[in-house]
Amino acid sequence: MLELECQAPSWLLRMSTPSGIADFQRRHGLPLPPVLRQYYQSLRLICLLQAAWQELNTDVFLEELEGENLPAVRIWRDTPHIVIGCFPYCGTECGAELIGNDHYMYWEGACEDVQPHVKLADWLHGLALKLLVDA
Repeated sequence: MLELECQAPSWLLRMSTPSGIADFQRRHGLPLPPVLRQYYQSLRLICLLQAAWQELNTDVFLEELEGENLPAVRIWRDTPHIVIGCFPYCGTECGAELIGNDHYMYWEGACEDVQPHVKLADWLHGLALKLLVDA
């Protein structure tokens, strides 16, 4: 796990700082909600997700989006989302809503006709529990 922390990309390290968050907000003209601030300040959790998901060919370091201004923002269902995972094997991404109170997760290519129902905080909690139980 410590090895992955040393491999964390510079954009991710920046997002764990107040100046990185301020830069993101300035570039995108969008606030970064508290739940996402906590997410980016939890580098070990992100590295744990990266380690666990590498088995599934999933990328939370967003290496697949190299060259983009990371973290990327996408408009899905007319709502801005911050991309927090890439699934290169199926060419899709997932992200969390940046506005509103619930910050629902969205999976590009899988949710077009489905009302979002998984909140970011619940999704992260569930993933952390699964990782701990399966460890």
